[in-house]
Amino acid sequence: MENSIDGFNPSKDDLPDRVDFVFTAGKSKILESHIVGEPEYKGSDIHVTPWPSDHRAVVSRFEVVPVTPPVKDLVPASARVVEKEKTGVSLASNIVHSGDEITIAWRNAPGNRYDYVRITPVGGKKLAWGEAIRLYTRGELNGSVKYNAENVKGNWLDWYKADEGHWPLTPGEYDVKFMLDDGFTELAATKLKVVP
Repeated sequence: MENSIDGFNPSKDDLPDRVDFVFTAGKSKILESHIVGEPEYKGSDIHVTPWPSDHRAVVSRFEVVPVTPPVKDLVPASARVVEKEKTGVSLASNIVHSGDEITIAWRNAPGNRYDYVRITPVGGKKLAWGEAIRLYTRGELNGSVKYNAENVKGNWLDWYKADEGHWPLTPGEYDVKFMLDDGFTELAATKLKVVP
């Protein structure tokens, strides 16, 4: 994280993120909630020593009126990957002029909502912000995205856009990688050369 206070934890200037969710269907009422954490934290209702995580937990009790969850358009994970081959990523052209639109295609992706294609200068040290461009696949198994002046800050979610622009790409060599589910696991890669 670019503004990390210790190289791992975000500062107040980093993108806020929520990674844990509880979903319910139908009417529900929270009966009680408690924070689980280390005894040293005054906000903890339930103490565990030693506390094994980098964030605290919440435990809640609900009163729920059961309903049948909607299943329209749901595809079981086992049916999502049609081909047996690995995920691939490719470019319409591996050599482009600075300012040319770049078309990136992928195939046989896992189909996660936040899978993305990342463009970084070869040898770049920053994993997420700064010099990296993220283009989300929106869960498509096979698809393509164009990188151009219109999505210069990436095709992020509506609630966040990168602060810096990267258009046109400066001449040099770039890694183009297909990344898993908003993380740093690389599933496929190719090279891009930008010439003057």
